[in-house]
Amino acid sequence: VCTSLLRGGLSLVHCSCLQVFKMVVDNALARVMCRAKQADELLAALTAQLQSLRAARTERYVQAECARLRSENEQLRRDVETWKNASRLPKLAAGSRQREFPHNERNLSSRQLKQRALSHKPLRRNLVTLVPAISPRNALDPLWTQKHPRRRRRMPRKRSKTTMTRSPYDVSRLDLRVGRIVSAVKHPDADSLYVEQVDVGEEKPRTVVSGLVKFVPLDKMQNRMAVLLCNLKPAKMRGVTSEAMVMCASTPG
Repeated sequence: VCTSLLRGGLSLVHCSCLQVFKMVVDNALARVMCRAKQADELLAALTAQLQSLRAARTERYVQAECARLRSENEQLRRDVETWKNASRLPKLAAGSRQREFPHNERNLSSRQLKQRALSHKPLRRNLVTLVPAISPRNALDPLWTQKHPRRRRRMPRKRSKTTMTRSPYDVSRLDLRVGRIVSAVKHPDADSLYVEQVDVGEEKPRTVVSGLVKFVPLDKMQNRMAVLLCNLKPAKMRGVTSEAMVMCASTPG
């Protein structure tokens, strides 16, 4: 009887211990799950704040960059106007007339300006002259003057010295630019010539043919800065049209 009672008591104690342990484990698991949920919510909130900070930082950077570019463009515009005025002074001193374009015509292309000039050109009517033209020979002929008394004698005009004189040459007429050689290859039909693609600040690079094979290696021509004369008439050199001339090359000695 004692043994059975002892066994029954042990089984009751064991069951109670299991229930207590299960309750403790359930409470701990509930706390862990609650903390995990709170951690997920905190992580989501921090992620949203980080994204908003990144967006605000990007917007501020874009605004600052736009402001910087606007200031640089304005400074470049002022520099261009300054250099235009500086290049106009020698021409005015030499006596050449300068035509000022209105502000609304500065942004027009050459084709639009040509069409506008043609539209404003007065119409010429075809006039049929019944009287023969006067030549210096007819003007000196007395018989001709008797037949045509109303016609005046028109002698050939002598050109004045002012029209014959030309304005002096100055360096402001040269369109010198600093460009970067984007690519350089050997001329397909000439061993002593290079064919370069030079970026001079235009929409597309200019093709330039230069005889620098004996002076500058081909690998040193890549991405090199050079001074070019850009207002020359394009000329073909061995089948390739050259649109400028390299000015910074010289023969030693």
